[in-house]
Amino acid sequence: MSDLGHDEMMPMPDEEQRDIAEALFEPKRTREEIKDAIKLEEARRAAMVKNLYRLRSLRLSRNQARTQSKNSE
Repeated sequence: MSDLGHDEMMPMPDEEQRDIAEALFEPKRTREEIKDAIKLEEARRAAMVKNLYRLRSLRLSRNQARTQSKNSE
C-alpha cells in the first residue's frame, strides 16, 4: 500500500479533465458568440439604414415629380 505524498500526482479521470477543459474554454466561446451577434446586428443595422435612405430618396423623387406636374398644369 502506497501513500501519495504532496509531490506525487494521481492522474485525473478523463471525464474530470473534459469538464475542466470545457469550463476553461466556455467563456471564450461566449465572447465569440457575443462578437458574432454584434457583427450580425451591425450588418442588419447598416442594411436598414441603407434601405431607409433608399426609401427616402424614392419618396423625395416622387414628391418632386408630383410638384413639377402640378406646376406645369
